[in-house]
This record gives sequence, C-alpha cells and structure tokens, in this order.
Amino acid sequence: MFIIVSPARPLPPRDTHGPTPLSQCAPVTDLVARARDVDRLSQRIVPLLPTPLRGHVGFAGLRNDRVLLLVESPVWATRVRMDQAGILAAVHSLGLAASSVTAKVAPIPVPVGDSTAVPKLSPRAAKAIRAAAASMADPDLRALFLELAALAESPSAE
Repeated sequence: MFIIVSPARPLPPRDTHGPTPLSQCAPVTDLVARARDVDRLSQRIVPLLPTPLRGHVGFAGLRNDRVLLLVESPVWATRVRMDQAGILAAVHSLGLAASSVTAKVAPIPVPVGDSTAVPKLSPRAAKAIRAAAASMADPDLRALFLELAALAESPSAE
C-alpha cells in the first residue's frame, strides 16, 4: 500500500545573503497588524472622552471587557475613576462591550521635533561644557562640545 503525499508548498524566494527582511517574518507582520488595530481603536476612543481628561490620556484600549487608559499622572487616574460612567458610555457608543475602566499611570512621551522637548542650555552649563572641551585630545569631539556650548549663546536657543 502506497500513501500519496502532496509535496510541501515551497517557501517564497528570499535573498540568502543576509538577514531575512522583516516584511517576510510572519510573527512581525502579525504584530504590526495588531499594533495598527490597537492604535486605531485608541484613536476612536480618546476623542470621545470627557473634555478635560482627553488631553491627558496617551492611549486607550480594550482588554477583555475592561477599558484601559494610560494617563500622565495619578491625578488623572483619579479623574478616570470619577468619570467611569461617562467613559463607559462613550465606549458603548462605539458598539464596544465594556463593564469597567482601569487607569494606569504612564508619562506621555513628547513628540519628536517638539520645541518644548529641548530645554535651553544655561550659561553655567555652557561654561562647564567648554571646560570639558578644553581637556579633550580628540579634535572632532572637542568641536562637537564647543558647538553644543555655543547653543547657549545663539538666539534660536531662547
């Protein structure tokens, strides 16, 4: 008796002269798709939150039957607990089933390129950087330190 076995499906061709591209790794593409879905859900929930709370929530998601909000401080976590009924009503308006709300404190990251993220360099700090630059043997590193110290004196740093 012979068993006929169909041949295995061939793998998609890939360059074998280096690492596998991430786009060809199924677990990574699944993770990216899941992350996009979670982000879309967060973008749908956050605008529906009560007005003062909305600006202090970095993420909103649904885990099982619980709404999860990441807030920037314990004060806003308390506010979430106080506004639980309004938050549940907002989530229910999206057709999502949720029975409770949880708030976790997680500092909201500052967006890249935000001018408020770069503090002004003080004259005292610039003086210390210049002193450090004077003691460096590497001319490229010394130039970088002097350039950093010059930021304290430039009008754009204000």
